[in-house]
Amino acid sequence: MDIRLWHVLDLPGREPAAVDWGEVEAALGTALPADYKQVVGRYRELVVGGFIRILHPHGRRPGMDIVSENESNRAWIEFLAEEAELEDEQSPPYASFPHPGGILLWGVTTNGDYCYWVTNPQGPDSWNVVVSTHKGEQWTEFSGGFEEFLKALFLDRDSVSCFRRDWPGTDSISHFRE
Repeated sequence: MDIRLWHVLDLPGREPAAVDWGEVEAALGTALPADYKQVVGRYRELVVGGFIRILHPHGRRPGMDIVSENESNRAWIEFLAEEAELEDEQSPPYASFPHPGGILLWGVTTNGDYCYWVTNPQGPDSWNVVVSTHKGEQWTEFSGGFEEFLKALFLDRDSVSCFRRDWPGTDSISHFRE
């Protein structure tokens, strides 16, 4: 993990309980990216820049658990596709995981945008990030994974076009709950 990203995120005062990644990955049906596991393994809950809630295995609050949120999200993506077919409109550009090239949810913004990985057969450490608006009307793919996306938000803002230009502001902070 890039030390600059750790500086931006701010490390918690104490380590959270260990995550049983085998159990989490079995429940999701796939391995997860190493950089995500490294970040999430250091926090119980994490909200980056006061804006992106990072889903956590065994999240303590509704809407923060990566397994349950992916189950809900899978149903939502399928609903969008069915509605588009009925209304003769364009379907979402991505299917939900476990379909080949399907998306797997890892974060939600306070504006209701969704942050996903676009899965591929090369494995989780090669997955790119895609962000959709809260109604799935606009999809923006970022050429890079979880860590690269977070670093770009804070350290190379011009390379991330899916959020407002003024975010994150100088007063944006990351916080976590112990």
